[in-house]
Amino acid sequence: MFTKNTLFVVGSYTIGKEKVFKAIASKLNCRIYAQPYKERILRCLNDPEINNRLTKDKIRAQVHVIGMRDMSLCKLKKYMEEMQNTFKALVAIRPTGWEHNSDVERNLLKLKPKQTGNIYVYGLPYSEHSSYSELRRFYQFIQPSRTIPTVYNGKESRLKMEKFFKEWKLQSVSAFSKS
Repeated sequence: MFTKNTLFVVGSYTIGKEKVFKAIASKLNCRIYAQPYKERILRCLNDPEINNRLTKDKIRAQVHVIGMRDMSLCKLKKYMEEMQNTFKALVAIRPTGWEHNSDVERNLLKLKPKQTGNIYVYGLPYSEHSSYSELRRFYQFIQPSRTIPTVYNGKESRLKMEKFFKEWKLQSVSAFSKS
């Protein structure tokens, strides 16, 4: 389905998600492009595989690392327009612990993209920290009186997290009242 003319774009924070784009670049045996500030940070990791794959030339890299804030469909369309002379399709990977879907977590073959034209966006349930279910169990165990989301990507993301917190609180209250 995907060829050398497919650009893979992976969302990342200042640091983190390296395992995701490193695995994609390794599988494709290709170069990695990151904006200058991100490239400097990546080089500080002293990871030989990443350092050997990094290039300053966007066109030579089939894997690009961009900020999570740039993973909106509107921004991805603009990014693809810049790259359309080299790449015919764009596959965006948004790796985050907030992309919870228990079916997908059990079987990645069930992961389906949101597609618009030649742009495919995959929300990948991924975290190098706690899993969704671990976070939920911890939240329900400590039963906080107030929760303030601190890591999110815009208002919609924050509202989604607040919805999770409300559901978890209701679930913990109903589980507690059954005891």
